[in-house]
Amino acid sequence: MKINFCIFIVLFVYCISSVENNSGFDHFWLVLSWPPVYCLQIRCERKPTDFVLHGLWPVNSTGHSLKNSTNGTPNFYSMLRNHSFGIEMDEHWPSLGSKEGRDPYKHIRFWEHEWEEHGSGQPYGDTYYLQSAIRLRKSVNLLRILRIKEYFQMEGVTGKLGTWMQ
Repeated sequence: MKINFCIFIVLFVYCISSVENNSGFDHFWLVLSWPPVYCLQIRCERKPTDFVLHGLWPVNSTGHSLKNSTNGTPNFYSMLRNHSFGIEMDEHWPSLGSKEGRDPYKHIRFWEHEWEEHGSGQPYGDTYYLQSAIRLRKSVNLLRILRIKEYFQMEGVTGKLGTWMQ
């Protein structure tokens, strides 16, 4: 089996919650991107050697992603006053194509876009949602799992992975 294009690993993270909502929210998908393949499509300034967050997507029971245009955008400027939060966002949810370096304040538009596309449809508060996304990403060591299962020994993948990681 060959892997040719972007690999988005979708892990179903089911939430047991007492939150009542009319949005149809059922569970989250933790969506991770593999930077070596993503960066074949665009010129990446940063090249992480591990999976990064693409998002924590709220979905309904049939697997359709939810979006809510009335749910306001978080105040990232205020959130980033917590220095460790900014470092974690930059490390685990980076804007790979950005030429702005590692200053989290320079990536606010990227995170606002991700919120509008994926985060706005979830029923929780913005800080809780973003911190949960980071916490889930840190708890899933997908690269280690794939190495143990030897998925990176497949033809056509080993060379690119080895080159990227050296």
